[in-house]
Amino acid sequence: MKKTLIQLSLLLFPIIAQAQLLTINVLPSTTDANIDTYTNSTSNEYHICYINQSIAPRNELLVFLPGSNGKPNGNDYFDQLAANLGYHVIGLMYPNSPAVGSLCDTSVNADCFTDVRLEIIDGIDRSPLISVNQANSIENRLIKAIQYLDSNNPTQNWGQFLDINGEIIWNKIAVAGHSQGGGHAAMIGKNHVLSRVICLASPKDNYRTPTANNPQYLGVIAPWINQDHVTPTDRYFTFTHIADATGSTPEEQQTIFDLLGLRTIADSISVDVNSPPYNNSRILMTYLAVANGTTIQPHNCVLVDNGVPDIAWTSINKFLDPWTYLLTAPSQTVTSINEDNALNLISVYPNPIAENYLILEIPFITDFKLQYFISDVSGRLFQQGQIVNHKTLINISMLSKGSYIIKFSNGISRKITKL
Repeated sequence: MKKTLIQLSLLLFPIIAQAQLLTINVLPSTTDANIDTYTNSTSNEYHICYINQSIAPRNELLVFLPGSNGKPNGNDYFDQLAANLGYHVIGLMYPNSPAVGSLCDTSVNADCFTDVRLEIIDGIDRSPLISVNQANSIENRLIKAIQYLDSNNPTQNWGQFLDINGEIIWNKIAVAGHSQGGGHAAMIGKNHVLSRVICLASPKDNYRTPTANNPQYLGVIAPWINQDHVTPTDRYFTFTHIADATGSTPEEQQTIFDLLGLRTIADSISVDVNSPPYNNSRILMTYLAVANGTTIQPHNCVLVDNGVPDIAWTSINKFLDPWTYLLTAPSQTVTSINEDNALNLISVYPNPIAENYLILEIPFITDFKLQYFISDVSGRLFQQGQIVNHKTLINISMLSKGSYIIKFSNGISRKITKL
């Protein structure tokens, strides 16, 4: 039977829609003159941004963080898919060398991974192992990229991801990353309520504690992995190769997923022999060993353009279904933030606290009042005040080192530690 004109139009629509994908390359220093690292045009250190205005917008921004020494142009397949699914997309260039694991895996500081990652994320000096200032941090680069895109492309609505004070509206942001970038994504989800977290071949944070008999003893997972995260657990998604031993053993990788709470939703599942929705699992696995006669590289195959099996040879993406699932699978928790549920999603960071301030953050809402009370574990009150903005800075210089409880007038409480 011959296809009707309408049928042909429907078949051609996905091709036509994808053809309207717009790519915007932005040198980080163009967005902010104070950004002076990882902004070399000859090294392809560009933010690579995508939008497809022929697709119904999700009104969510996907921020992709490449792995150690990686560039945004190495993740084009994934980022372009996200844009063709309705996301605004920013592949962010940020300080990602050396690998976090190479800095911390033999450290005697239990908070090494936390300190290094947070300094890269917000630019506050925490670790002697790296030097990332506020201007060069992930957060500032993202804010300035959004402002630049909104100013230069006013019809594309990039500005919806910043509030009136120029702060990131985190609950409209999905953060994804490969390897080091995936660890940053998970860490950001610890402190901010994100729309989703996507960790590809990550997180990997574990200590290789030196001993006399075994100088590379493996098996001590970084403590931050097991700490509470304000992004709900069912908004965390992971995808890894069963044989990926980069940065951690495969067994340690599964332990990390357990500590994040992901197996409480569903067990891990193979994408090679199963179809979406993958039993709603948050732990997607591939077991592929060879594709098109080429041996699979386990660490890169789940994401990196030149590692995805077969795609360069056949133009067929074996991981189209799992990637689409990672980007679109619904969570069981609310995705629409209003005052009733936002006040229950309070972020308190940094924690543990190495400085003399604490940040309280609530997903962007207006016209609310909330009191806070800081006491020690015995209940003795040390400090109190009122929150009227969705992001509040509290000076805690008068507090001694130790553990405290911060309680809010809506009944929510958090344990904090000052170092």
